[in-house]
Amino acid sequence: MLPRERLRQALQHRSPDKVPKDAWFTPATLRLFQEHTGAEDPADHYGFEHRDVGLAPTHSQRDFSPYHPPELPLDTAVDEWGTAYVPSRHHHFHRYVWPMASLRNPTPADVDGYPWPDVEAAYRYEHLSEETRQLREAGYFVVGRVGHGGWEKACYLRGILDLCRDLYENPAFVEALLDRLCSLECRIAEGLARAGVDMVWLSGDVGLQDRLMISPADFRRWVKPHLCRVIEAARRVQPDVFIGLHECGYVEPLIPDFIEAGVDALHPIQPESMDPFRIKRNWGDALTLWGTIGAQSAMPFGTPADVREAVRRSIEELGRNGGLWIAPSQALLPEVPWPNIEAFFAAVEEFG
Repeated sequence: MLPRERLRQALQHRSPDKVPKDAWFTPATLRLFQEHTGAEDPADHYGFEHRDVGLAPTHSQRDFSPYHPPELPLDTAVDEWGTAYVPSRHHHFHRYVWPMASLRNPTPADVDGYPWPDVEAAYRYEHLSEETRQLREAGYFVVGRVGHGGWEKACYLRGILDLCRDLYENPAFVEALLDRLCSLECRIAEGLARAGVDMVWLSGDVGLQDRLMISPADFRRWVKPHLCRVIEAARRVQPDVFIGLHECGYVEPLIPDFIEAGVDALHPIQPESMDPFRIKRNWGDALTLWGTIGAQSAMPFGTPADVREAVRRSIEELGRNGGLWIAPSQALLPEVPWPNIEAFFAAVEEFG
């Protein structure tokens, strides 16, 4: 079975010949992989069923200096949305500088005046159709990444605490900010769908380790309508495109909302935060579980036997009738020992 068809069958809740697999490598674990295997790309080496595509880099980086403190270190990176990343001495981690945190009592006019990136420009999409065609002809399932979604992007711009306070003290600003972000996200989703990707992947991140960042009522008031708009925008262009959604941590109360909005696969299903077996029982006929292997437990702190058993149980209990895209439930951090990475992929081959 071609990789693309294997993943499509899993998402359609049919039984593929093997369970599809995925993993994120941080720079430290990528170096570990390269040292031990002599290969460059884990996706090629382990045979991931999908490949990612996205917008071309911007040719027009905006000037965000009025939004940043003047004392930022010289090696600070600033993305096209204005969020600054100050490197730390601890692996790949950064200190974030939120550009809109500098605004005091912001208004919708501040949203209109912000130097938004040119994600609506045609040149950002010109490569996508051909790149997608080539990947599909090679047998891969193509995932188009929209990037950080409306709520998550708003947190990166305004800062989490200020944004949560704004929900109650400055709702007009929040409404204008989320609406602008949604409009831009719709344009990206449309462009990816028009290029023929198999899945449009969105990111929300409204969950914390053991609770929601905002209440279900606030999610339904502020976030869900925009999620629905983006999914509708993609499916107006390609009605049968799959929708993947990244939501870290605990989001179980919102799963019916995700399904109602049109989400097909939920990533990363962290077992430290939610019980994947309960999620499978309650919503497994409508939702594909993407992840499920503990990136905070089995992968860094278990033995290879523990990893093998976690993979076996996930495949045998969660992979029945499709609906499983198995992966460590977050990026493989530097604490993950190489034998556990080997054990994960070996077990996927053994039981998949």
